[in-house]
Amino acid sequence: MDDPGKDRREFERYSLTFEAEIKAEDGQGNAYTEVAVLRNISGGGVGFATKMVERYFRGQEIHISITLPPTGKSKSTMEGQARVVRIVDEGEGSGLIGVVSSTPLTLGHLSGLDPDQ
Repeated sequence: MDDPGKDRREFERYSLTFEAEIKAEDGQGNAYTEVAVLRNISGGGVGFATKMVERYFRGQEIHISITLPPTGKSKSTMEGQARVVRIVDEGEGSGLIGVVSSTPLTLGHLSGLDPDQ
């Protein structure tokens, strides 16, 4: 018998705060780019905070690029395609967006860091 209080997620969710660049088209086909704040991640998707909640809709395809903390002399990103499955409008343009991965996230690299840092 299923426990009604049990979380039905396939993957465990981890809270974190990273910068993420979102590229997408709104419902009218207008392309936009937003720097959002990643709030959580799991094996199947991510949740992020936005200040442009009105530009998102369920089923929307987005490209997400997550900036990872720098290690050594390089900065890396995890990038991939995702689909919007949840929107929580918090008012005044802010909200939380939940997406599921359409493709596996791949490792990308940003410009190298200053070796004196």
